[in-house]
Amino acid sequence: KRTAPEGMFTLQIGSFPSLEEANELVQTLESHGLLPFLRAADLKRKGRWYRVFMGGYDNKDIAQQAGQRLVAERKIQSFMAAKLEH
Repeated sequence: KRTAPEGMFTLQIGSFPSLEEANELVQTLESHGLLPFLRAADLKRKGRWYRVFMGGYDNKDIAQQAGQRLVAERKIQSFMAAKLEH
């Protein structure tokens, strides 16, 4: 279990209804040398989901640039810059 890094923003790489699916993405990212972390989110109508995040960034622009670079390098398929809650 990895803790969230420092910074105001992070990249949300995926969101899954099962922990197993989230762990599959975590293992794939780790095989690329990346350091993802998981957080559970209780969604009112959907129940508990598991979100995969990566990185801590000082602002949203830097997070966006990092996400775009990771997509270009084909290490991730998509992302959303999200405010990091510590």
